[in-house]
Amino acid sequence: MNDASRHVRPSDLSKEFMPIVTAMVVGAAVIRFTGTAIDFSWFDVDPAFVDHEAIGLLPSTRFLLDAVMLVGAGLIFLSSATLKQTVSWWLVILALLPVPVVFWHGWYDAADLEQGSMWMASILGAVALSHAARDRLVRGLGLAILMAGLALLMIRVIEQVVWDIPSTIAYFESNREEVLAMRGLEPGSSAALVLERRLLNAVPTAWFDSTNLLSSLMAAGSCFWLCICIHAIKSRLSSGVSGLCGFMAVSLAAIVLATGSIGGLAVLLIGVLSIIAYHLRPSSGRSFGWIAIALVVLALIAAPLSSLLGELPGINSLLIRSGYVAGAAEITSSAPLVGVGPAGFQDAWMAVRGPQSPEEIVSPHSMPWDWLATTGVLSLSWISLVLLGLWWSFRRVDQGIDEDITGRQIAWLLMGGIGVWFPVVSATLLVDLFQGKGLGMLGPGVLAFRIIGW
Repeated sequence: MNDASRHVRPSDLSKEFMPIVTAMVVGAAVIRFTGTAIDFSWFDVDPAFVDHEAIGLLPSTRFLLDAVMLVGAGLIFLSSATLKQTVSWWLVILALLPVPVVFWHGWYDAADLEQGSMWMASILGAVALSHAARDRLVRGLGLAILMAGLALLMIRVIEQVVWDIPSTIAYFESNREEVLAMRGLEPGSSAALVLERRLLNAVPTAWFDSTNLLSSLMAAGSCFWLCICIHAIKSRLSSGVSGLCGFMAVSLAAIVLATGSIGGLAVLLIGVLSIIAYHLRPSSGRSFGWIAIALVVLALIAAPLSSLLGELPGINSLLIRSGYVAGAAEITSSAPLVGVGPAGFQDAWMAVRGPQSPEEIVSPHSMPWDWLATTGVLSLSWISLVLLGLWWSFRRVDQGIDEDITGRQIAWLLMGGIGVWFPVVSATLLVDLFQGKGLGMLGPGVLAFRIIGW
């Protein structure tokens, strides 16, 4: 029998198909963060009110991208099973636990369905990619697509810094009264002064709504290129290769500095220090997983404990976020089982915000608290997945995911997390008592959540 007459085995098709479905999942994510989300009350624009083509991602387009990610994730699991590769069903179960709550909210509110759809697609897509990343070719393809997305963000940032921001400031200074009148603001009023201050001190955001999101992603990209640069130097590759990688690392770090985001600077600093520590002591790579989890816990408690740090740079921002966390804790305690809905945080916030937090926010600026407040306690499974991803990626820093994550390993990790978290909560409680707030002010119904929140 010659080669042309041979039957193609399903495993061969699955192996060839894996890069394609990986590109589907990663590509959909890249399109998400390189396009402006256009929000309308119902799906797409009504031509009776808007007579021009929408430039950005309409709700239906975002649903389509979520569907592409979910279908791609399913095909990755199917291909893994066809290739007789182990599928970590524990991870899949953790990813699926909050899904019924999301669909329940989405049945009554399209906005909840849209926001929850993005979360579901992101979580399941990440779990699927952790399986596809066993193969070096597939892993390299996914990273290449991500880096291409970062290149688009760099171009957009340069455009904003060189053209958009200066031209916007120039137009405002030439038409100050007209701009304020269009917004219904009186010249010299506090609201007008806030607008003017933010406009004159504008920083690039690319297609994101927040500078912190852009700077954190740029910091991660800078660390990635730094790793490639170090590897190129050690492998004695062409100086042009290492030089290009070094240039990309420095350029992305410069964008982080240009945004002035404290969160982005923290991510960049931690990433660079971790890379240096790993290359100095490669044998200690596995212990970095626990360090990464400890850093996540530290980031969660930084806002609640900021009142103890005095007048240090960036503390005012943390104090404001402390109010956000306290409000999110109270919202969580009001609906602990199902939350207030993926898109319901803003309305719930209006009922719990304190005098120190006059802003109308759509999230508590903390993903774990956002999940807890909007989807309830089942979202702890998504938080656990984030911690598992950190821990496992450092354990397998030099290789792919070649074995299953067992239930015993998950149990040990969660027990370790509780072991780290319990002293933190106890310390926060003691601080609360020493400051004279007392437990009676919290009330029995929200005691646990307010302790963590403050």
